[in-house]
Amino acid sequence: MLRRHPGILPLLVSQIPIGPNGLKRREQGIALFLANDFPAELAARAYTSVAHCVLGFAIQQHSNASSEAAEGEELVEFFAALDASEYPAIATAGRHLPGISLEDEFRFGLKLIIDGL
Repeated sequence: MLRRHPGILPLLVSQIPIGPNGLKRREQGIALFLANDFPAELAARAYTSVAHCVLGFAIQQHSNASSEAAEGEELVEFFAALDASEYPAIATAGRHLPGISLEDEFRFGLKLIIDGL
């Protein structure tokens, strides 16, 4: 839905969707967790965590769609120029950070959340 209607992103950020469609999606999501033996509080928290992950990536994808490749090359150079003694973790992994597409990062992150639940 967010790919077909990116114009709704500001609405989803500014208010909790409590109309009929928003409630239907929330009901389906929470029901899925409850049906898999999640206690009510955990089902609510799991649903909101997944929903916020999806919304956050949709916003990031919408705002960065045109500049991702160019920024990636610049970030590799920026990370490589950092002082490795001050930023040893970035020096080790920095060249891999910009090479991950948002779509792959989204799938990876969502899988981590779901597997962790």
